[in-house]
Amino acid sequence: MAKWSKASTQTQTSVEFLVNENWKVVKTITLDSTAVDSGNAQRTSILRKALCLGKITASNDYAQYDDTASDGTQAMTGILMEEVDLFDDTGVVADSTGLMLVVGIVDNSKLTGIDANGRTDMNAPASGKLIVFDNV
Repeated sequence: MAKWSKASTQTQTSVEFLVNENWKVVKTITLDSTAVDSGNAQRTSILRKALCLGKITASNDYAQYDDTASDGTQAMTGILMEEVDLFDDTGVVADSTGLMLVVGIVDNSKLTGIDANGRTDMNAPASGKLIVFDNV
């Protein structure tokens, strides 16, 4: 399946969940077309900024973190930095690119889909991932 990329001006604006915007590492990722943001009342195929992500083992693409899954997304690997609409220009849901925070200091209360196990995934000393505060 072809990868579809959409430019976003939101990456230039403030990211509310970051405690310090000057101290962060982000990477460009592919979001799987099956990813959903179940809390988005507008449309679940629009992934909101601050959505917690996991990596699908079979495809190496990313989708919403789900502690109960068994496809790889049960391990939280980062946080979506920008809103991503999975619909392409023709109105078809497709894999899309986005920016994921992999290192930074965040405010847990502003994340979507975080739970105790996700915080453990990101704070594990060997992971080199995020430093997560419960409430800053």
